[in-house]
Parts: sequence; C-alpha cells; structure tokens
Amino acid sequence: MALTINGERVREARLFRGLTKGQLSEKVNISKQSISRYESNRSNISLKTLMSLVGELQFPTNFFTEKAKLNYLDEGNFYRSWFGISQTQNGVYDTYKHAAVILRHYFEQYIDFPQLSSTDLSDSTPEDSAAQLRNLWGIGGAPIDNMVALLESHGIIVVNIPNATETIDGYATLDGIQYYVVITSLNDYYQSQLNLARALGRYVLFNGAIGDSAQEHREMVKMADRFAYALLLPGYELANIDLTDLTSYIAIKDRWGLLPIYTLKYARGVGMINDNQYRRLFDKLNQYQTIVDSKQGILPTALHDAFDLMRKHLGLPAPKMAQQIMAEYGCSYPNEIWANALGVPLNMFTGKIVQVSFNNHKLGKEI
Repeated sequence: MALTINGERVREARLFRGLTKGQLSEKVNISKQSISRYESNRSNISLKTLMSLVGELQFPTNFFTEKAKLNYLDEGNFYRSWFGISQTQNGVYDTYKHAAVILRHYFEQYIDFPQLSSTDLSDSTPEDSAAQLRNLWGIGGAPIDNMVALLESHGIIVVNIPNATETIDGYATLDGIQYYVVITSLNDYYQSQLNLARALGRYVLFNGAIGDSAQEHREMVKMADRFAYALLLPGYELANIDLTDLTSYIAIKDRWGLLPIYTLKYARGVGMINDNQYRRLFDKLNQYQTIVDSKQGILPTALHDAFDLMRKHLGLPAPKMAQQIMAEYGCSYPNEIWANALGVPLNMFTGKIVQVSFNNHKLGKEI
C-alpha cells in the first residue's frame, strides 16, 4: 500500500534529529535517492517504510501525512557567524521557532499578550540607540536585571533550549501575523543577559536583516555588540570607573550584569583605553579567577504562564492542547518539542496511543 507523504515534514524531522539523507537512509534501510524523492514529494511511501521513519525519527505518524492549515513563513535567522551552522543544526532552531510561533498564535485566541514593539533605532549609533531605548521603554538609568522579561514585555518571543550553541533571532509570519523570535540557551545568567541584549540590538538596529555579504554581516555583529554593552551598562557609568582597578570590573558585573571581559571590550570600543592597555588588562583579568563565577539564567515566562493559565482555569491539560493544535494547525510535533518550547516537564504530556486509519490499515500514533 502506497501512501502520500508530506515531503517537507520528512525533511524537517530528519534535520531536527541531526541526520543527513545518507545517515537516515542507512537507519531505515532504503536508498538515499528514496529519501530525496520523499522529501521532494516525487514519490509515495509504503506503509512499512513510513513506520520505519516514524520509529527512527520519533515523530508522530500524522506529522508526515498531514498538511499545515495556516500559512507559515520563516523569514530567516541571524547567526553571529556569517556561515551560520550546519543544515542539520539549523533544523533544530527552525522547528523550535515554528513551534513557539504556533503556541503564541494559539494562546492569543484566549489571552492578551504585549504587542510587538515597532522600535526602529537604525539612524543612530549603537550607543545612542541603547540610550534612546532605555528612555523609550521606561528603563531610565536602572540596571536591567531581567532581559528575558524586557523582551517578552515588548512582544518578542523568547525560547530557552538548554543545549543551544547559538543565539538566533528573526521574524516569522503565521496566518498573516508577524512575530519576532529569539532562541537561546539561558543556562548562564550573565551570558544570556548579553546574548539577549545583542538580539534586541539586532531587532531595533536592523529590523530582521541579516546582511548581504560577510563584511556587512561582521559590521552588524559589531554594532549589535556595541548596543548590548551600552544597553546593559550606560556610558556615563563606564566613564565613572577606574579602568585600571580590577575590582571595578567586579563591581560592574555585580551591579550591571556585564561580565568583566565585555566591560573591557566596551571600554576599548568607545576609546576609553587603547589596544596596549586592553591587552595588559585582559591578561590581568584572565588571572583574576574570582570574576568567573556563574549564576543560573532566568527562564521565559510568557508561553509557560499562558499554558499554566489555560491548564488551571480552562481545564486544558497538555495532551488536549496538543490535540487541539493538531486539529487547528495541522501540526503534530512530538511532545518533547511542545514541552521544551513551553518550558514545562515532558511528563505533563501524558501521551497515549490512538488508532489512525489509512484505508483499513491501523497505525499507532502518540498524542
């Protein structure tokens, strides 16, 4: 029996699991050319092979046969490296981005979220833009203790993937509604504060652009860094410290959340120290071991709390939510993806096996 398969879904699941076409073909004992034909919708699939894909990729059966019910457009992601990451690594980010946008769109039917702030500061220097943003968003001269909350309060979706090696950000549109998504690892507080400030810089300075050349991209990375430093540590505060005193860097970290090495880079970038001074201070900071303590990062709350509200007040358990999303959006992601995007334990999705019929052939499907 030959079944029609959604080739884009095969490719998405393969990339999410970090497999090349050749690797997947070996695991399911079919040719690489067959994988290519499935992914390009040039061939139907046998029931046996479909079940092999389901077993190997650990995606529900429906995921490979259903079609999306709403138009989704991923408008690209910004990576710190112009060359980005491998195609298989990128697949993880793309899938979590899509899942987060679906969840946000779904929750918006019941819950009001902050609208995405349309703040364009591209006409100013990064340092001036950071100062303007502080005024526009009512931050003033206070330290920003929670970059996650700052972004979420202005409509940006933040997703924590603990094993993420990159921070990526970019636009996506679902059913005509545009969202901005940041995906990162929030394991370490200080690094995540900086990574999110960089992402915010890219949002207000470049409005989702990723650059047309390696040189332009490098300049954008530098500008986002400058914005992030100035956002976390206002320039007038930097001007008031003794940059030759190592204890000043510790005080900056404790009050403003900017690690000493980045304070040092900030000072060099705005001309407060020269290259020779930078090198000497860099060596001293590396030897000053007390500056490298860590602190647990702050997790996103917008999607998590929306789910919690619906679960408690509307009696919507996680499995039922996943079923509703499957019905409304035509998307049957594995429970692990929904759980990670929401920031909830996987065991909240108590999957069970139901029967899905294909012309009298019954298949097990997790929900």
